[in-house]
Amino acid sequence: MVAIKKQLAPVRPGANCYGTGNKKTGVTIHQTGNARVGANAQMHANLQSGVYSASWHWQVDDKEAIQSFTHDVSCYHASDGSGDGNMHSIAIEGCINADGDYKKSVDNMAKLAAKILKDENISIMNMKQHYDFARDKKNCPAQIRSGKDGIDWAKFVQMVQGYINEKPVVAGEKVEKPKTDKQL
Repeated sequence: MVAIKKQLAPVRPGANCYGTGNKKTGVTIHQTGNARVGANAQMHANLQSGVYSASWHWQVDDKEAIQSFTHDVSCYHASDGSGDGNMHSIAIEGCINADGDYKKSVDNMAKLAAKILKDENISIMNMKQHYDFARDKKNCPAQIRSGKDGIDWAKFVQMVQGYINEKPVVAGEKVEKPKTDKQL
């Protein structure tokens, strides 16, 4: 498992979150969009500890995952106002910093997503992309959506499922597209 630590940000309803009440019915996957050197999990955790208005529960890079908000907090992350993304999902931001190992960061994000899904008893069918909630259809997680380094959304879902099943899947293996609700 990826190294996990907590650096809880102050809960400021109306300033950086909606407050507590998150029903935890889903997990939303993001990528930071910040490729600068040093834009790792610790930098993003520090950002949330200040007066930053956006919020998310976790940030993860190639070395560690840092929790900034407990899962019962409804964060400002999904661009859907008081919709299900912000109000009822747990947000994970994957770091894409230039001085990090991108594939390891995505692998750590898959491990963290699997852990949260298992710990909170959430179906993998309720793991979504930021794009799925964003009213403006923000292209996030952009690198996964574009298939960077061979890891697209189908591959990422397969990686998460592998960790849930305790049978890890690595980049480069053939991917079968996940079944939709209609196909199940």
